[in-house]
Parts: sequence; C-alpha cells; structure tokens
Amino acid sequence: MVNGEKIKAMMEEKGITQKAMAASIGTSEPMVSFIIAGLREPSLTNLSRIAHVLGCKTSELIID
Repeated sequence: MVNGEKIKAMMEEKGITQKAMAASIGTSEPMVSFIIAGLREPSLTNLSRIAHVLGCKTSELIID
C-alpha cells in the first residue's frame, strides 16, 4: 500500500502541485488526488515515476 501522506508531504516540501505531478508521470490530476487520499493504488510504473519526481526510492513510498 502506498503512503499517500508521505507523497503529499514530499510534494509540498518540493513545491510540486498535483497538476505538475500528474503531468510529470503521465496521468490525470484526479488520479494523483486519489493516490494521495488512499482511494487508488498507482501502477508500479507510476509509483516508480512518482519516486523519480520526488527524488526518492519507491520503497520509501510504501507502507510496511
């Protein structure tokens, strides 16, 4: 399961909007919102892209 709160916090720290994240990973802004809220899980490809944009490892975005 993805840690939406951590993604949100890292985005805020880096000044990345949901719109910018969506454009960077090739998905819609609502999908990014759903991922952050925990309503949807990103594909492995999109999880990897999110990690790349945030400058972290994919493992850092997953709840143990």
